[in-house]
Amino acid sequence: MMKPLLLMSSPIATRSGYGDHARDIARTLIKSAKYDVKLASLRWGNTPMDALDPANPDDVILIERLLKEPKLDRQPDIFISLTVPNEFQPIGKWNLGITAGIESTACSAPWIEGVNRMDMVIVPSQHAKTVFEQTSYIRKNKQTGQDGGELKCQVPIEVLFEGVDLDIFHYSKSVPI
Repeated sequence: MMKPLLLMSSPIATRSGYGDHARDIARTLIKSAKYDVKLASLRWGNTPMDALDPANPDDVILIERLLKEPKLDRQPDIFISLTVPNEFQPIGKWNLGITAGIESTACSAPWIEGVNRMDMVIVPSQHAKTVFEQTSYIRKNKQTGQDGGELKCQVPIEVLFEGVDLDIFHYSKSVPI
């Protein structure tokens, strides 16, 4: 039986926070052995694309899965887009967006539109989830000026906490700093 094809598009080869995040997620997916993982590496502004080291076994498992051409023999069963939401595009049979989210109290309409193109979105904090869920806009028809309905988040957003649990990791006098 074939494993489900999972394509992840991200700045995985870059020296960026999004690149670090992508490498962590990709390694975890590969080690789970549940999916046939393929990776599409994106540019991230002018960030160097030299974060993958062919001499590092942890990077080799990623390098082996990098697509040389942006072409697959079939539609991915699962597509993960790890980027900013306005760049989310549904490519797979099921589409997951992963983003660092937002550091303000509202997000732009193009970000809400991007979120709504996915089947689900993962963010790193409750704050980001709340901002996406509570931001809304009234659409106006540019030609008639008439109300075009509300633009708001229509897909599930989940939090994947990425921090330190201070109940577990805390200062101890028995451990010298």
